Amino acid sequence: MKIAFFGQSGFLDYFRIGGFQSFVRRIAGELAVSGDEVDYVIYSAKENREQVISPNLRCRYFRGFPEAVTSLPGRYDRVIKVWLRRSDRLSFIFFCRKFLAPSAYHYLCLIYPESGLKRRFIAMEAGLSLKEGKFICVSPRQLLEFGKSIKNCVYLLPPVPHSFFLEPSAKPQNHPLRVRFIGMLTADKFIEEIIDIFTSLEDRNDLDFCIYAIHDPENKKSLQVHNRLKHSSRIRYVDIGNQGFTPETDESVRQALKETDIFIQPYRTLVNTLDMPLLLLEAMASLCAVVTTPLGSIAQVYGESKFTVSSDNFKEDAKKLLEGIDYADLLAERQRLWQRNKELKFDAGNSARQFKSFLA
Repeated sequence: MKIAFFGQSGFLDYFRIGGFQSFVRRIAGELAVSGDEVDYVIYSAKENREQVISPNLRCRYFRGFPEAVTSLPGRYDRVIKVWLRRSDRLSFIFFCRKFLAPSAYHYLCLIYPESGLKRRFIAMEAGLSLKEGKFICVSPRQLLEFGKSIKNCVYLLPPVPHSFFLEPSAKPQNHPLRVRFIGMLTADKFIEEIIDIFTSLEDRNDLDFCIYAIHDPENKKSLQVHNRLKHSSRIRYVDIGNQGFTPETDESVRQALKETDIFIQPYRTLVNTLDMPLLLLEAMASLCAVVTTPLGSIAQVYGESKFTVSSDNFKEDAKKLLEGIDYADLLAERQRLWQRNKELKFDAGNSARQFKSFLA
């Protein structure tokens, strides 16, 4: 099968780090390995060019939307829309209805806007452009919301590579317990709260704290936090760098999560990330107890746990939880997550097979 993932540069980008990019990269990579021919078709690029990533996988870059979209008919059996510039969406609807076969076009929905009006626009756009194709959701709440008005809604958790998945016996037994934050140094990740929690508990000899993060040198706030952590004698800080995706990037995250006992992630909004956060799923696969909030579909996917705390009082509740944690709690949570992972089946190979079944 010849498959195209279609979208705007920056949102559809094989070499960029982020949840959107990882979702498509992992599915596309697995499809290519299984024998399908997969292209990224990217517009708003600096120049028209092609780049081969691996056998059966390449990126096709176009400067303009018209030349990118007209390259689709007759070349691909299936086209999956990832993200379009707002001004291009109406044109794309007409294009799909006129030039693509009824089963050829599919809609990958990665976000859940807080605005009900924006969600209605998504449903309207999908309803007008989809014929027989699927509307692919990445969280249970998306499926519940959009399934009310879109007939071909399906659901697929974001994929995690098989190498991330551990059995309880493979998880290191650390003393002190390793508590980690991994992510971006941005305000929407609430890094200041993480710093406050770690600083307030720094005298605990049974807990070891560390921040692994990517900073944005173009963002003043991110750069300030980066410089403060870099020169801090109180918090251990590992600057992951922001050089873009390489296989070593995934490996460094996998290794960090394998050695992490408690992963802390104070989600307050999911607007700027996958509606089912990929890092949380990677932490689950790595059997990390996740201190987080029940935002969106997190509680439904992660399952019932004492490690899920209130989003309204995250800092204080997280402190209390960490102060009272013991190793028995951690072992029980690892066993629960191991069982939960087997139920959810979100390893990348299984996810790609399920994704392809949607396209059939």
